[in-house]
Amino acid sequence: MDDQGLARGKGAHVLKVIVVHPSLNRLGGAEKACVRMIEALIDAGHEVTLYTVDKTRWAPIEDNWGPTRRPAELWHIKRLPILNMGLVKWPIFLISYISLLAKAARKRGAISINNYGEIFPLFATVAYVHASPLFSASNRENPYAIPLWAVGRPLYLLLLRALSNRVSSLILTNSRYNAGRISQRIASHIVVVYPPIDHQEAPHQQKRAAILTASRLSKTKNLGIIPRIASMTGADCVFYLALTTGTGGVKQAAPPRGLIAPKTRLLLNPTRGELRGLRLSSAIYLSTQPTEALGLSILEAMDAGCIPIVPKDGGPWHDILEEKQGIVGYAFETCAEAAAQIDLVLSDPGLRNELSGAARRRASSFRRETFSEPLLKILERVDARRGIQQV
Repeated sequence: MDDQGLARGKGAHVLKVIVVHPSLNRLGGAEKACVRMIEALIDAGHEVTLYTVDKTRWAPIEDNWGPTRRPAELWHIKRLPILNMGLVKWPIFLISYISLLAKAARKRGAISINNYGEIFPLFATVAYVHASPLFSASNRENPYAIPLWAVGRPLYLLLLRALSNRVSSLILTNSRYNAGRISQRIASHIVVVYPPIDHQEAPHQQKRAAILTASRLSKTKNLGIIPRIASMTGADCVFYLALTTGTGGVKQAAPPRGLIAPKTRLLLNPTRGELRGLRLSSAIYLSTQPTEALGLSILEAMDAGCIPIVPKDGGPWHDILEEKQGIVGYAFETCAEAAAQIDLVLSDPGLRNELSGAARRRASSFRRETFSEPLLKILERVDARRGIQQV
């Protein structure tokens, strides 16, 4: 008997759950959390349907994150992957995603989960906000690089107010930092559910004077400061930039010129094995996005013994480092400060070993059980017709 059969055999209440996400092909943190959410629901014996705007390409997903459980039912609008979002494609994307949310909400007896609640936390029974929410962004902030955002923001907020009665009554998010940002705009019930990372037995390996950054290639990631930080470091070291282009596994023809510098080495769309090797061999993990909601890539690097150096803002500082300097890593406000922290770690083997062990221990608390258990308990208390009940 399979896992689902065992769950039903024990008299477990089987939920019908529709997970709505625009595209799993971007291969980012929200996509990985979506895959792990689907796996947790399937393993608990629940019936899962996945709605996406474009057709999911499972081969790149499994190349990056290993074999995964797939929903029994899949539904998508477009066959080709969403690429190069521009002035014309953004409105089409938003309309398509809202239509998916509305379609899921009309399914009787089903719990719908909006797994991209940072764009529109609407229609669904539950919304999960993974990144800095668009509805809390200012004119200067543009977390999704939306064309003409300064013009579109008032229209977006007007639409959100007009549909305020459709805002999900329960919002999940991945950090205390993000919960604070959400609560400034939306008066829903907000629960922090930390996403999991894939823990792997890390063989003993000599760390090199290497600094790793693994990120999606995006303007919002603030990757342009890495060459400046590299130029300020006195240590003889190498900065590795392992970048996912967001093209569903399709290789990008040329690397971005602004990231090429004497101490930097670029690796586009790395394989899972390549990325694992870089984590195990690098001494430091450098994060550059100031408003990062949490940072799964930071935690995965810490699990391999990398010491995190992160901006003094966002979830990495508030939730991972718990606003403490020099316990598991460091936080910086300027490029010069980041460079000094890198030099300090690389020049002191004793400090490096101590922080590396502390980083591993901190990362070990972000397990699949600490994600799936609270998630399942919450969903089992949700009524598909009347909203949250005793969460």
